[in-house]
Amino acid sequence: MDLNNIMNLMGQQAKVLKELEDLIAHDAKEAGSHSVNPKDLDVLKTYVSTMKTAVDTATTLAKHYKVAGATRTEQPAQEAKLEIGTPDVRVELGELGELVSMTG
Repeated sequence: MDLNNIMNLMGQQAKVLKELEDLIAHDAKEAGSHSVNPKDLDVLKTYVSTMKTAVDTATTLAKHYKVAGATRTEQPAQEAKLEIGTPDVRVELGELGELVSMTG
């Protein structure tokens, strides 16, 4: 997981959302000069609002984990072995317990 990449991409997404807000504002001034369904415009407005929240949340999380990772030493990923009727299944877990890889 590349936290810098997440923050960069969220910055790009924020710019796109700003452009969409500008488009929506322009459309409000030009009311009725197109054939787009008003319900579809509402969907676009909701999308922009929801995505702004998602961008802010993802950016905040990435910044938090970047700082948290810088203040503690990296710990090696945990490794577990499971038997599921086949030879060893190796499971590698990340720092937060998420599945990183599974072989076997």
